Amino acid sequence: MSRGVAERISGRTAKWVILVVWLAILVFSGVVGSQLTDAQNNETSSWLPGDAESTLAIEQLSAFQSQDALTAAIVYERAGG
Repeated sequence: MSRGVAERISGRTAKWVILVVWLAILVFSGVVGSQLTDAQNNETSSWLPGDAESTLAIEQLSAFQSQDALTAAIVYERAGG
């Protein structure tokens, strides 16, 4: 009984069926995964609170920079003022 099951699982056709199933899974996940970029929100301000100083600084910087440029904001504080 178990030998027949083992032969069926490890037979030539079963190996090809498993390969086709894996390829179908990869293709499906690639198609679905490529649609995730439309749903993502990677803006810096979306991860910060709306009243945070960093968010306000980024909003002020947007008037001076292109939408195609990568921005970085560095904030420092000096003890003397």
